[in-house]
Amino acid sequence: MNITEVKQILSQGEGRLIEFKRCRNSLPSSLYETIVSFSNTDGGTIILGAENDGTISGIDSNYIPQIITDLATALNSPDCVTPSLYLTPIEMAFTEGKY
Repeated sequence: MNITEVKQILSQGEGRLIEFKRCRNSLPSSLYETIVSFSNTDGGTIILGAENDGTISGIDSNYIPQIITDLATALNSPDCVTPSLYLTPIEMAFTEGKY
């Protein structure tokens, strides 16, 4: 996925296969419900650091390594998600605002 594709997704808005999640310095608790929902259907795209209207609010860059670690740990923990899931986080730089 590249920046052009992400901008297109942001402009489409949320839907059955697209979800935006605010994520400034930690993973939102509703993220796992969305991940499981997508994994039990046709899949989907989750954009962290975006508001429900598609506006980029961003993720504090100091927290990105911890957020990725927390996500990987949770998705490999049977206490959170069973069976374990494999996701590929992609980090992209954007300026805050609407696309």
